[in-house]
Formats: sequence, structure tokens, C-alpha cells
Amino acid sequence: FVNSYYVAILMITPGIISYSQQVEQSKLYAENKVYLHSISIFLAAITSLSLSFYLVPRYGAIGAAISIGISSFIFQGLFMSIVYYKILNFNIFRFYKKLLLSIIILGIISIFTIIIINYINIYNNWLNFLFTSALYSFLYVISSYYLILDNNEKKIIKNIFYANNKK
Repeated sequence: FVNSYYVAILMITPGIISYSQQVEQSKLYAENKVYLHSISIFLAAITSLSLSFYLVPRYGAIGAAISIGISSFIFQGLFMSIVYYKILNFNIFRFYKKLLLSIIILGIISIFTIIIINYINIYNNWLNFLFTSALYSFLYVISSYYLILDNNEKKIIKNIFYANNKK
């Protein structure tokens, strides 16, 4: 089953871009421009199918995952980013800057959490899971607040906490 991990990574990775743009996709639907997303999906399917004919006989399931990953990245990621930028006037450059920053922070936090877990030698499965989850969540929330969120987003969070404290 070793290839299953590679297949999963190749198919999930392009979703980092497309799934994080769901708000813009909803805005596209609201403005009755859903045909642009449909074109993107159609082109991704045709590209994936075409690439699969060449890659599957040689690489099997990994070839299919490569073809799906490439076509998803090109059409669901890049093509739709251009659509959001040109049609919806979405600041795609700011979006990618924040997305890249988030990915880097997640990577650093993941590495830091793994180092801590290995250093304190927690090997009980449930205890390890609970401690790792709590540590990772805490580090992510704190670092996201200070490194990723802009002033308006921080203000919204502060207002939520202040409103709940007044009740």
C-alpha cells in the first residue's frame, strides 16, 4: 500500500489552492458566472483523461494521480485564480502570500511539535495523540493570530471575545 500514500498526496495537494478559494467560488455562483467554473472542471477532466492515457500504462495508479493532480492544479488552481482576479477583482496576490505564509507556519509548527514529542518520549498512543493535538492546536492558533491575521481579522476576533464576556 506504499503507493497509496503517494496517490493521496498527489491528489490532495492541488486542493490546497482550490479548497481555500471556496468563498470566491461562492461569489462566482452568486454573480451567476458558474459557467466559468464549469469550463474549468471540463478542461481539467479532459486534460486529466488525456494525460492518463500516457501515464497510467507506465506508472499505474501513480500515473493517474499525477494526471489528476496536474490538471486540478492548472485548472482548479491557476485558471480559477485568473478568473477570480479578472472577473471578481479578487486580490489573488495577497491571497497567495497569506496562503504561502500559512503553509510555512504549519510546516514549522509540525516540525516543532514532532521534535517536542520525540524529546519527551510519549509513546502511549492516546496520550501521544491528545498531547500532540493540543500542542499543535495551541501553537497554530497563537502563531496564526500574530503572524497571519491582519488587523481587521484580529479586530473581529477581539469583538467576539469581548461580546461574549459582556453577557
